[in-house]
Amino acid sequence: MNQAMISEIHDHITKLFDPEDECCIYDMTKIDATEFFTSLFQAQTVLFNELTESNKTYLEFSYLANQIVVQDLMERKGA
Repeated sequence: MNQAMISEIHDHITKLFDPEDECCIYDMTKIDATEFFTSLFQAQTVLFNELTESNKTYLEFSYLANQIVVQDLMERKGA
């Protein structure tokens, strides 16, 4: 797990909600969390497809993402 990368991605997403940042485009008090996180997941799928020249559906990417999470957890446990 690359903690620096996680932190950088988190910081950029957080800027979307920071009214003092020029990247702010959402009001935290008015956003629908389900809609936001669904859109975030779909954006990850689109980005994955662009970077890998794949054509995964949202469901296929979800399966792949879950495999990656399980692999990471097993590596951290030393399995």
